[in-house]
Amino acid sequence: ATPGATTTATATPTATSTPAVSSTATATPTTTPTPTRTPTPAATVTPTPTPSTTPTASATATPSANGYYHPVAPYRVLDTRFGPQGVPAGKIAPNSEITVDVTGGPSGVPTSGVSAVVMNMTGTQASGGTYLTVFPSGESRPLASNINLGPGRDVANLVTVKVGTGGDVKVYNANGQTHVILDVVGWYGGGLGGSLFNGLPPTRILDTRNGTGAPAAKIGLDTTIDVDVTNTYSSGVPGSGVAAVVVNVTVDAPTSSSYLTVFPSDSPKPLASNLNFVAGQIVPNLVIVKVGLDGKVKVYNNSGSTDVIFDVVGWYGASGDQFHAITPVRILDTRSAPQGAPPGAVGQDAEISALAVGSGSVPSSALSVVVNTTVTQGTAPSYLTVYPAGLTRPLASNLNFGPSQDIPNLVIVRVGSFGNVKIYNNNGQVHVIFDAVGYFGP
Repeated sequence: ATPGATTTATATPTATSTPAVSSTATATPTTTPTPTRTPTPAATVTPTPTPSTTPTASATATPSANGYYHPVAPYRVLDTRFGPQGVPAGKIAPNSEITVDVTGGPSGVPTSGVSAVVMNMTGTQASGGTYLTVFPSGESRPLASNINLGPGRDVANLVTVKVGTGGDVKVYNANGQTHVILDVVGWYGGGLGGSLFNGLPPTRILDTRNGTGAPAAKIGLDTTIDVDVTNTYSSGVPGSGVAAVVVNVTVDAPTSSSYLTVFPSDSPKPLASNLNFVAGQIVPNLVIVKVGLDGKVKVYNNSGSTDVIFDVVGWYGASGDQFHAITPVRILDTRSAPQGAPPGAVGQDAEISALAVGSGSVPSSALSVVVNTTVTQGTAPSYLTVYPAGLTRPLASNLNFGPSQDIPNLVIVRVGSFGNVKIYNNNGQVHVIFDAVGYFGP
């Protein structure tokens, strides 16, 4: 199994001077043990975060024709350490929230007509074990979480969040104090200039360990490589008409603390990062990245050397499915309810089925779901793979974790047979939580 260590010490290019452990992952299902540097605090910070019991009534889907994706070059819209600041400014206090304006300005996100934004969020310099929840302003805080972190751990996760009152979102911190960074990478809105989503079964299109998609060599110090993400390895991504791709990016066997930045091949490297890690870690994170005119993206490594893996799970183009943002709602919690089948913790080399549609805010017409997936109370180093029911389990993974770690990752997965998705655990036993934040469909 590939446990994912979680302590980082390298400054993230985007201003986060501490590496951010990437919580979402597609660490490869290969069994490369990685030292679990700092298991997350014993408290199940992420799994059942907030005392906010009820997601707000405005869990209604995004209005029709308002679910087209508009990718932008990564742009920092919040950095509580230096600026831009939220309201109030500075570290987020315990059991407190800040308001962040995510529309307008130089980010490329307009001031109006925005149904949701996509951001890479990093938590850093936490004073204690905690979790963070991002939700629309003007709505009640939901029973959900996006990131779990603790002292000495910088954690990153991709966040898709419905935009609330005044073009703002809220960021809630449960315990202690922590800094937060938000890098916007795209937004959902009207059809003009936008693209629609096409979900795919996960396919590996890059693995520098064996020469898939790039030379069989680690990415070195201060080095950038090009990766062809279109019409490659029978992934289902076409050779043209692709605005952006969705990939689970994993680093494996890094030699030092560093960060990784994924960006369009025809754009300069931005002040932003996607994964933060330390030597020996296996760290994954979901990345939605605009594709360059040549059908490629670039991958930059800051320090040392590391192997990198891409598992593509979807793409955006002229035809496809619209995104419908909802207020986060819990649709699976193997510790309590709702349960999967069979119920309880997911066992070793075993899988469960989870109903992804037809209840709550996700209708039976949904073709793909966007869920923040959290593992908790794992008994051994392992990885988790989420995939459509009715299909063969792919060579891909979504989360890597060690014993007692709480690790989250955003997952976009096609809905399979009878509205279900499968969740596979490689080693030991682990509990799994799904917080749905939206879906793709008509």
